Amino acid sequence: MRFKEKWGIRLADTDPVRVIESRDGSRHLIEAEYLEPEVHSLMEIDSVEIDPARLSRKILLVSDPPEKLKGTHVLEYIKWGEREGFDQRPSCASRMPSRHWYDLAPARPGGLLWPLAHQYRHIVPLNPTDLPFSLSRKFVSKCLTTREMGVSPRAKLLTTSPEGSRRGP
Repeated sequence: MRFKEKWGIRLADTDPVRVIESRDGSRHLIEAEYLEPEVHSLMEIDSVEIDPARLSRKILLVSDPPEKLKGTHVLEYIKWGEREGFDQRPSCASRMPSRHWYDLAPARPGGLLWPLAHQYRHIVPLNPTDLPFSLSRKFVSKCLTTREMGVSPRAKLLTTSPEGSRRGP
């Protein structure tokens, strides 16, 4: 089957649109403007500063009401989610009525990504581009920005040993 027959758009027109696959294997078109890199796991962070280009996952961030989304692929995806019952799940339903069930946009991402628990390593990377992160991964959700902390993105990384002595990289 040709791309246009399957997706309704030409392959050459996919720059502003992405094809995403849901857990059930169904595929959907989404405008790229609604997809943002997401820090899903600290295991993919290998530097002091988070590099969005190295993150493996994207998150759907839509805050607009359905009326404003008319004629978009993302609205069709939201309607699909409602048909599948996602809006009735406790985590989604708890967002209403203050915001739409599909609105995952964090109130304010922090300048540091501070995990509540540590698995294999203790790492607190800088988040200078205010990337969203998975709250299900139990990161501290309210952080100061790097400006509020007075931290320069070029600051040296300091680590603390169990004995408390500090050393640079």
